[in-house]
Amino acid sequence: MKTIKRPDEYEISIAIAAARASWIVGLLGLAAWVVYTYLTSSAWLWPAIIIISLMLLVFWSVELVGRLRVGKGDDD
Repeated sequence: MKTIKRPDEYEISIAIAAARASWIVGLLGLAAWVVYTYLTSSAWLWPAIIIISLMLLVFWSVELVGRLRVGKGDDD
């Protein structure tokens, strides 16, 4: 039976940093979209704000869970 190696703290921190970077790039893209829609007086401004708020909520919850898992010891 093959044993699966559990990721160590360093690997998890790299994964969290990569997720954070991807969210920052996505948020910058959405912020550019918000600025564009605001300057062009488009009706997409409020949906963009809602989407950004949901992305931030998901990002913060994923990062919190990742931090809790890193700090949690495994006594197997």
